[in-house]
Amino acid sequence: MISHPFSQLKIKSRMRGLARMMGWVRDTDYRLLNHHLLRMQEKQDLDALLAEIAHCLAAMLDYRLFAFVIRDDTGVDVWIDPSMFRDAFSRIVAEDLGLDSDADIRFMGPTDTEGLQQRIARENLDVRSFEEKDFTAHLYLATGRKLLPYHDEILMTLLSGLRAALVNHVRIRRLEGAVARDGLTGCYNRREFDLQLRRQLATAKRHGNPFSLIFFDLDHFKKVNDLHGHLAGDAVLRTVAREVGQRIRTGDLLCRYGGEEFAILLPETEGQRAADLAERLRSALAGFEVDAGKGLKLRVTASFGVATASGSTDAETLLAQADAMLYRAKEEGRNRVAF
Repeated sequence: MISHPFSQLKIKSRMRGLARMMGWVRDTDYRLLNHHLLRMQEKQDLDALLAEIAHCLAAMLDYRLFAFVIRDDTGVDVWIDPSMFRDAFSRIVAEDLGLDSDADIRFMGPTDTEGLQQRIARENLDVRSFEEKDFTAHLYLATGRKLLPYHDEILMTLLSGLRAALVNHVRIRRLEGAVARDGLTGCYNRREFDLQLRRQLATAKRHGNPFSLIFFDLDHFKKVNDLHGHLAGDAVLRTVAREVGQRIRTGDLLCRYGGEEFAILLPETEGQRAADLAERLRSALAGFEVDAGKGLKLRVTASFGVATASGSTDAETLLAQADAMLYRAKEEGRNRVAF
């Protein structure tokens, strides 16, 4: 069949029009990119930089979801917009990164999660990643526009603009991690305990998961210091922290609450499982000797109190319940678990 010359002209005209339109769209996107790159240079912190990138991509690609994930040896940070996808995205990130649970994720940026949470599937997300010496970064997008080849260059340009800020962010987080540790035992300190308790309890409430808290206190510890000196007492505290730390899960947090008192935060753990863990720890501590130096061997025991949060339990109430159980364990003779 022979095409009519007029029809061929119409097709060529439409193709030229489409090419002009695509060129105009591309030029518009690059002008938008340049505008936001200049604005990024004015930002002083990572959160503000990510917000600027979000504004750029919202105007350019009309995204349904924008999220940025940073992972280093201290944990995982996530910046996400809009927050209505936070729960679903937490599960996607946990699976992508091989996390024990999404309780290991720390959120930056918008934190409003009061609205109805929405589902989103992994196959609906486009991902760009890069790796530095000390961290990996991942950009997730669910776009309202089809991604064109030149958008890859735009996305990588935006990521390149973030690199210096990411290096500083990871460095600062490591310094904060050092501040969060108890110098003697290496456990998290009281300040970090208070912060993590509220954070993890809020996560448990949001997902409807169980959450438990263990307090334990070394029995008659004052006698160790009085009879053998503070160096021996320090050896006991370090050994107890090491032995307990080796017997809990990666996602559990061991903290030195104060003096000879410790606490363990147990996400996704209901009461009986927490009590069973406390009993295993009690038995383990009672079953070994601490090398306190100069040939001195000491035996220690500990009393444990266990509390579990319900849907309405706040941090202060959970602390009071765990403390009451610890007191009961001591009143009933020490070297035991109260739940």
